[in-house]
Amino acid sequence: MSMTVVAKKRKGLYEALYLLTWFLLGAAVVGVVSGVVAYLSLSANLPPLYTLRTYRPLTVTEVYADDGTLIAEFAEQRRKVVPIKQIPEHVQKAFIATEDFRFTSTGGLIFLVWVGLWLKKSSPSTPMPGVEPRPSPSKWPAPFSFRPSGPSPVSSRNRSWPSKWNDISARKKSSTFI
Repeated sequence: MSMTVVAKKRKGLYEALYLLTWFLLGAAVVGVVSGVVAYLSLSANLPPLYTLRTYRPLTVTEVYADDGTLIAEFAEQRRKVVPIKQIPEHVQKAFIATEDFRFTSTGGLIFLVWVGLWLKKSSPSTPMPGVEPRPSPSKWPAPFSFRPSGPSPVSSRNRSWPSKWNDISARKKSSTFI
């Protein structure tokens, strides 16, 4: 082998390592950015931590008479706060079995389920027969609103609305916006 062939092989190897380095660096940046986006999108709807420390569930307001008898109860939801030790073990296991049967083996967090839920939330819904899909905001007509209140934007001789308003009325009648 001559020296030029060896130099060309080394040059090709260095170029491959250079490209591999940039590819791995780019993949790492994409991974970090997608992780941050996933975290921000999942944590956007979570309450602040201080509200979890000072959590007070809605309970029943009970009114008692002087002798201690219950006169009335007022509540939107009939909840009673019970310590976990007062709940029988078989009832606790029943709740866990109905909610997540893998709770004891996973500790309650399954990463792949979270990823699946995030993908399902970010992807369009599956079309169902007989139901028209909801149009995306980019497909909405420019002034997406109902007819304006007040005088007609056309002359008093012509009582019809401009064509864009008729188009919106026709779309509202023919399809359902959820």
